[in-house]
Amino acid sequence: MQQAWRILEPAVPFIDSWHIGLLCEHLEAVSTGTLPEPNLLINTPPGSSKSLIASVLWPAWVWTWAPWTRWLTTSYDDGLALRDAVRTRRLMQTDWYRSQVSVPWAFVGDQNVKGNYVNDKTGWRIATSIKGEVTGHHAHMVCVDDPHHVKKVESDAEREATLTIWREVFPSRVLPGGVRVMIGQRTHEEDVTADWLAREGQDIHHIELKMEYEQPAEGGGQHRVGLERGRSSESVPNDLTVAGQCSLTGRPHDQRTHEGELLIEQRFPRAVIERRKIELGPYAYSAQFQQTPTPRAGLLLNPAWFSQTPPIDRTTLDLVAAFDLNYSDADTSDWTVGLLGGVERVPDMPHIHLLDAFREHLSEERHVEHIGEWLLLHRPVLVGIEKRAYEREGATRDLCRQLMSYCEARRFSLTIEPIETDGDKITRAMIIPGRAKAGSITADLHSTWWPILSRQMSTFPRSAHDDDIDALAHLIRLVIEKLAVLRAKQALLGHSSRVQYVSATPPPTVDPKWGALLGGAR
Repeated sequence: MQQAWRILEPAVPFIDSWHIGLLCEHLEAVSTGTLPEPNLLINTPPGSSKSLIASVLWPAWVWTWAPWTRWLTTSYDDGLALRDAVRTRRLMQTDWYRSQVSVPWAFVGDQNVKGNYVNDKTGWRIATSIKGEVTGHHAHMVCVDDPHHVKKVESDAEREATLTIWREVFPSRVLPGGVRVMIGQRTHEEDVTADWLAREGQDIHHIELKMEYEQPAEGGGQHRVGLERGRSSESVPNDLTVAGQCSLTGRPHDQRTHEGELLIEQRFPRAVIERRKIELGPYAYSAQFQQTPTPRAGLLLNPAWFSQTPPIDRTTLDLVAAFDLNYSDADTSDWTVGLLGGVERVPDMPHIHLLDAFREHLSEERHVEHIGEWLLLHRPVLVGIEKRAYEREGATRDLCRQLMSYCEARRFSLTIEPIETDGDKITRAMIIPGRAKAGSITADLHSTWWPILSRQMSTFPRSAHDDDIDALAHLIRLVIEKLAVLRAKQALLGHSSRVQYVSATPPPTVDPKWGALLGGAR
């Protein structure tokens, strides 16, 4: 590939990357019939050399040893399909390429034009747009490079026309034993990628590469390791089903492990990517670069709803904190996240100003010390801690008691409440939009924690992690349901008052005078 690169891109230095090897390895498996699934789908960001690899170099390489292979290559625009076909033909005409050929062949003189050329071993390549005339042609390799135009994919009619062609025309264009290959960036939540995976996902080997690495969602990207074509999944031992593993190699597609690590940092450093985010906006960047399109209109959670927190005196606010817990300190686990909000002291729809965030990987035994020190730093009057659905009996209440004891031993009293996790994550998050849209929630948009919360909101509910969103939902719920009660109690008993956890069991005997009084009250 490096040698061919110098011929086709003499002014652009070749920068090797693990993802180039990944794409080449899988395209080679398609060519040799060793890919376990009968179709290949690759979603990768712009600028990752996908077209040069899949639409230019791959057909040329196959013809060095299998010149009888027939290719139908398309794109959303016939100009792009012709461009890549011409580059392939130009490479094939070089002396260097001819020295690589193991099965000699030659172009047929009467059919050697840019978009349609044939060799003397019965191989051919036709290049056209995805909406072009393909009826009557049957190929071993039916390939689409970017099926949608990013500027037209928002049109329901335009998008549906592409989906219909891919569903109803292209399957019958594949010769027996042939393969459909699609490569491109995501453009819309209802694009060809989404439709194809929904209809034929079990027969598609899917590679998804994000510009900024995100830990995969639980169960995401699951393949049968070693599953051979024609062999039923039931015949494969259960221990070969590995989440996130490639069925061809037995390894994850993505070699990265650190959140936010860039795909091609040598070509697209952090400063360039940050600039792309500004230029494209969150929707287009999330779709094209992160392969996670969300609806442009009607986002469930939109970071644009949050304005910058104004300069404000914290002593005029009630500080409230809420935590979404995790019980592992592994780098690949979810985070323990806390958000601190400053709540204005008004009775009706108080503004909530997000002031700080806590974010660490913590095992259960480290919760008290690390969270306790953060609470001592900020001294909130009210804290909520998520009560997990499958925790051991009383674990969250025990943690609340331990944290209050930890703070009281250091001369700080506060109220800590368990928060029931009612409903699913979407239902819980729906407490956010109304107040956020109304401008009642602000955030420190220049903080180190805001980009994380913003990214989770932009991709919610499809984000791999949503810890910060859960913490924000818990915080708002605390303010609505608990803060007013706490204020009233403190006004009555003084600011040193806090929640006391007592048994709900009534005393065994009741004074007769009190019993008569209570009976009268009934």
